[in-house]
Amino acid sequence: NPDFTIVPEVAYDYIEPDAALEQAVAQAQVLCFGTLAQRSAVSRGTLWRLREAFRGRWALLDINLRRGCYSRQSIVDSIERADILKANDAEARVLAEIYGLPGEPLPALARGLLGVARLSCVVITLGAGGALALSREGELRYHPAYAVRVVDTVGSGDAFTAAFLIALLRGRGLGAALREGNALGALVATQKGATQPASPEELEEFCASAPLAPADPGLARFLG
Repeated sequence: NPDFTIVPEVAYDYIEPDAALEQAVAQAQVLCFGTLAQRSAVSRGTLWRLREAFRGRWALLDINLRRGCYSRQSIVDSIERADILKANDAEARVLAEIYGLPGEPLPALARGLLGVARLSCVVITLGAGGALALSREGELRYHPAYAVRVVDTVGSGDAFTAAFLIALLRGRGLGAALREGNALGALVATQKGATQPASPEELEEFCASAPLAPADPGLARFLG
């Protein structure tokens, strides 16, 4: 979990709505957003305008709690507007504190988050421990991480999200989505810098050949 200094008062704090953005949202199946874009009123207003216009399948909140760039209110407002919530284990415990939920075990925390919001799915990434997902229908799945030599973890979380969503859009279940999310996240962690292009064939080859790290003992029974 790297720490970032997010420079304030820059271009992405002043994103204005325009026709190109609105057209992109109108054509999208998924809208991904986080809390960082909300630290200024201008970009926050644009984001919520686009969320209101979105008619696709899922609005995914990648909570991304960066130091000094979020508030309790921005978290609550974001979760109220999301269909899928993705958080790492540290961020999930911040959410537990905000909503008065138990921080452990993580499946109970995920159930609690589904209980306080209209979310359809909660995804919690655990770094070297893998990732778990719980749907509103009660499907709980866990997949361990892939064992790789880590060079740079920057971009791994976004890579996970991309592969996870693509798997869902292709009609695969939560287990397959976690597997492919973990795989692309691991691939990105083996290289310097953020995300790089990876073909479906490369991803499948990696899944077939890369060793898995030991499963989290408390979550192993949810493998699948």
